[in-house]
Amino acid sequence: MIDKKLAKKTTAPILYGGSVKIDDVKQIVNIPNVDGVLIGTDSWNVDDFKKIINICK
Repeated sequence: MIDKKLAKKTTAPILYGGSVKIDDVKQIVNIPNVDGVLIGTDSWNVDDFKKIINICK
């Protein structure tokens, strides 16, 4: 059983895992409680990957 005090202090980051692309990352990172994203095929392109990282900062 989980200790109730520990459960109140523990949080897990929420990642959007819908294969994020450069066209939709800005909208996704602005969703309340979303802490990060899992990047899809745009991570294969270095320039797009850098752009996504900069948008998420």
